[in-house]
Amino acid sequence: MQGNILSAKADLEQLNSRLAAYVHRVRQLKDENDIKDLKAAITVLEDDLRSLKASYECQINHLSSSIRILTEEKHELQKELLAHKETDAHFMDRGLKSDLSDYEREISTLKLRIRQLQLEAGDGQSAKKKLIEELHDLKQKQRLGRMRSRLDWYIAQFAANDARMQEVAHKEATVPEILLRLRKTARDEIRKHQEETKAYFKKTVRHPRTDPDIIYIALVLPARASSLTRLCISKHGFHFTLFIFLANSFIQQVSMLQSQLVDERKRNRFLKMESYQSGQQNLLLQKEVVELKAKVQTQDHQINLMEQALKTAQRDLDKTRIEYEDKLRRVESVIAEQTSINETAQNQASQVRTEVARLRKLLENEERRLHLQLSSDLDAGNNLQTETDHVLGGITPEVDVSSEIQEKPIDAIASELITHLSKSKDSFGSCETFCPPTVSIPGQSAVLSTRRSFEQYSAEQPQGQHQEATRATSATDGNEAYQGEEQETRGSNRLKFPKEKEIDNSKK
Repeated sequence: MQGNILSAKADLEQLNSRLAAYVHRVRQLKDENDIKDLKAAITVLEDDLRSLKASYECQINHLSSSIRILTEEKHELQKELLAHKETDAHFMDRGLKSDLSDYEREISTLKLRIRQLQLEAGDGQSAKKKLIEELHDLKQKQRLGRMRSRLDWYIAQFAANDARMQEVAHKEATVPEILLRLRKTARDEIRKHQEETKAYFKKTVRHPRTDPDIIYIALVLPARASSLTRLCISKHGFHFTLFIFLANSFIQQVSMLQSQLVDERKRNRFLKMESYQSGQQNLLLQKEVVELKAKVQTQDHQINLMEQALKTAQRDLDKTRIEYEDKLRRVESVIAEQTSINETAQNQASQVRTEVARLRKLLENEERRLHLQLSSDLDAGNNLQTETDHVLGGITPEVDVSSEIQEKPIDAIASELITHLSKSKDSFGSCETFCPPTVSIPGQSAVLSTRRSFEQYSAEQPQGQHQEATRATSATDGNEAYQGEEQETRGSNRLKFPKEKEIDNSKK
């Protein structure tokens, strides 16, 4: 029994040693395969970095060319704006000069018209003054002629009246005697008549009246009175004839004076008519003067309107100038915004460059670290498990990266690369031409590629941008994409995950 136990124990020890050797060999092969996979992944990463470098350089060149184009367009727009300003100012100056010349011509013509009207008004006033003076002179002459004629007539009348007065004075010297005689005769006849009337009344009182008495009273007494008057006239006829002659002469003088008054009235009417006509002429001249004043006022109003129009035109010009200045300011602000956008794009590009440089340093450091460890593994040929541990998570003094980055595994670094590439794709999504690289990075679950992530991102974008991006990529970087796809296929064929390798080894 003890021999069987010892033999079984020896068999188990042999099996255990064989199994340990087998496990060690499997682990060694696994480590070798992992190292090969890491080398292939590093080569793929290098290729992807090269393609990324080319794409970023393409993008940077495109951005620089777009910035140059924008600056050239800015200069051209500034030149066009200056040319438009000059042309607008030239046309506005020409229009204003033509308008000013027209207004000045109109003002000069209006001034000449005003002067002519003033001269005409002055001529009318001078003619009016001359006519008034002539009328005054004529009136004075007529008055002097009238006064002279009247004086001559009065002198003649006074002379005739003096002669007549002398004759009348001689005749009046005999008038008292004649009057005394007439009085005596009249008294005698009155007395006789009274006596006859008394006798008649006495008879009538004593005896009633009869028809013949009434006839006597009615007819005889008046006849006798008229006969008495005729007697007086026949006796004193010379004096009555003289009196009648004087009365007739006085009547003739009165008629002559009336005729003279009529003539003077006619002359006054004629003079009134002339004065009325002169007044009408004066009214006409005054109306003309008023019309001229109204014309002058209208011309002044037109001049004021023209001045107001000039002021409004100047205001409109100022408004248009202000509007053009505002437009220029807006254009300048837009240009400034575009320049700021370009500067931000340049800053983003510089940030992307710095990130690419940082990642490049990381990859170079990882590459150096892995290369050194692989060379040490190949030289030593032993302790592969510990060396693979150093490759996956060890720390070497040659790496200049921080401890946090060194402690990260390769899958985390690959995921960081993918996220950074997606961010760079987002930042450069607005560019017209885009050069997408091809990157394939191995992970724990599947082979990841930045090109597929870019294709997914472009599928999420609108169709127009996706078509432009695909056209630009196909036109600019078709060969690189083709080479990247070949490298992807080669890397995917070469690289396999550790679990798959374990399964294959177990199958073997």
